[in-house]
Amino acid sequence: MLRYLEQQKEKITKFLFPVSILTLVLIFDYFYIQPTPDSFFSEKLLALITILGLLATTYGVYLYLDCELKMQKLRNNDLATEQKRRNIEKSRELLKKAGITSAQKTGKVFAIPDMYKPSYPYQRGYDSLPTEMTPNLKLNLKPFDTSDDLAEQFMKSLGIEKQMKRWIQNIRLWFSKQFLPLILENYSTNLTRLNALVREYTQGKERPWIYSGTFDDESYQFSYDETMYYKRVSIKEIQDLAIEIGCNYAQDIEITRSFSFRGQNPVETQKANQRVNFIDILKQRMIFEKYTELPGFNCRAYVLQRMRALARSTCLSAYSSTSGGFYNSDSWTPKRPTDSHILSHLFFCLLNNGNNPSFNPEINLMNEILISYPSSIPHSDQSNKVWFYQKNPESSIEPHFDIVSGGEIWQAYKGNDNLFSAIALFLYHVKGKGQEMFMQMNCSELLELIA
Repeated sequence: MLRYLEQQKEKITKFLFPVSILTLVLIFDYFYIQPTPDSFFSEKLLALITILGLLATTYGVYLYLDCELKMQKLRNNDLATEQKRRNIEKSRELLKKAGITSAQKTGKVFAIPDMYKPSYPYQRGYDSLPTEMTPNLKLNLKPFDTSDDLAEQFMKSLGIEKQMKRWIQNIRLWFSKQFLPLILENYSTNLTRLNALVREYTQGKERPWIYSGTFDDESYQFSYDETMYYKRVSIKEIQDLAIEIGCNYAQDIEITRSFSFRGQNPVETQKANQRVNFIDILKQRMIFEKYTELPGFNCRAYVLQRMRALARSTCLSAYSSTSGGFYNSDSWTPKRPTDSHILSHLFFCLLNNGNNPSFNPEINLMNEILISYPSSIPHSDQSNKVWFYQKNPESSIEPHFDIVSGGEIWQAYKGNDNLFSAIALFLYHVKGKGQEMFMQMNCSELLELIA
């Protein structure tokens, strides 16, 4: 078709060139040369021929432009086809990494193994993960298909398109230099203190206890004896130990506060202080564990290692919204969370923990923070509320977040900047419409990121 149009265009050009020259000559002759009485063409006949020449020239120009337009459409279709072919090749590479051969037809529904569980399932609560995957569930390995043009237009409507790039840079720097290092430092300190108390309270047992999480954490220095002769226990067993040693948080707090009264036993007060300290450290451990337990994934050690790698990078230079990093010399595969999964989960945990009215790891406010498709958007009468809105909760490759503000969806950028632009829009809403979203949390430090 393209060759045919090129031939037609060439024929039209051969026709148009002499006709246009002849029409120009006739127009010049009609306006500037007065015919004599004995001339071959009368004035009326010359005018008629000139008009016919103009019509022929106009029709030739129309045919030429029509051919050019059709050729341009065909070329654009070729470019789109080539881009589609490249996207298909990239998808095949991702499927190959996921262990799916090209012989399998991924367009049909097929059963998937447990390691491909989706993150943030929308039909259950944030913490209530299914024990078994639904047998017929599609594996979504496709990045969210959206356009940055819509996001750019929305940013312009708010008048923040110029500041957004700077805000994204501030948020990336905050993650790498403040938030991630702070979590990792407190994580390791709490782990050391917890294991010291657990060893102390279990000295009389056949094998002293030590929390099993120690052996997933490369930063914790454990001895040969701890590795070989200590019993590795879970959080549930440590909670049972707290009951065994007589921890009663409310009663122990009351004993420590009433120490100044006459007749109070100093030994009992000291033991109550130790039990209160033990419970506080155990609660902190339960909260830190939630940072590393991503819904839909079972790779706690990988999450810790990836957090350290991102904290060491300059302004999250190692971050990728569609993949992760190496773990034990193995390259990233979709059975592990992407960097976007990890950082979004950490930020949501920050909001959840900061908004807890009390220091209680059992309280879950994720429904006040995150909405996942196809859950309905809240009504516009809640204009002061704001949520993160995940449009593709089934994705194992690249979660895409927008912001819901008063029933309106605020478009965030796609790709590597999606999470950071969504956080910036979230903070912009909080800054502009009040801090009703934050019940207990002092968010002044976060709002400085968009100052």
